[in-house]
Amino acid sequence: MKNTAATSEEPLKEAVVRKSVNSWLTTKSFCRKSDRNLRIAVKQAQLYRAKSSFGVEYMGKMESGSPDNDLDECVQSSRDKVGVLNDKIQSLQEDKQRIDEKLRSKLRASPNSEGVVEAPSVQIVVAQN
Repeated sequence: MKNTAATSEEPLKEAVVRKSVNSWLTTKSFCRKSDRNLRIAVKQAQLYRAKSSFGVEYMGKMESGSPDNDLDECVQSSRDKVGVLNDKIQSLQEDKQRIDEKLRSKLRASPNSEGVVEAPSVQIVVAQN
């Protein structure tokens, strides 16, 4: 019986192995990126809370008539908190990009694709209230 599922260049067994390995690698990458996406969402929520608490704290100090240096300290401490959170978010996004690059380097191309393999892209969006 002739193998009709595979191309003339790639036998069925090799096609199944290639697709299975690519599926496994893609799934593993997706799970690792999901962890990073969750961490990013947590950091974004913390960032939102830090910005909100700054506004409440700053307005409270203004209403109580605090001196300018107290207001400046409030602004500086909030900038520091926001800067740290933004740095952590950036680091996690870079980590996600490294995971994508590593996946692309490991995926196996089919003989007909001229060696170009694109990893599937999945975007998870977290809504903020």
